[in-house]
Amino acid sequence: MNCIFSRPVAVTAFRFTKEFEVIPRRIELDGVSYDLTNEYSILPMDGGSAVDVSDGTRWFRLLYSAKNTWQLLRIAP
Repeated sequence: MNCIFSRPVAVTAFRFTKEFEVIPRRIELDGVSYDLTNEYSILPMDGGSAVDVSDGTRWFRLLYSAKNTWQLLRIAP
């Protein structure tokens, strides 16, 4: 079951790919911190780029916008 959102999320730690793309390492949502694994997928989208990241249990789709903000778009098992 997918849960669809469009809300801000705090990225509290991140890393860079070899191409200098930003990948979240840890996010905070509703006061809960999620440590993310090294599994990710980058998706080009209008208005920014999205990344799918996993905490080992679920997948989070996050959109990075040109305004230097992160939006949570989806949580999937």
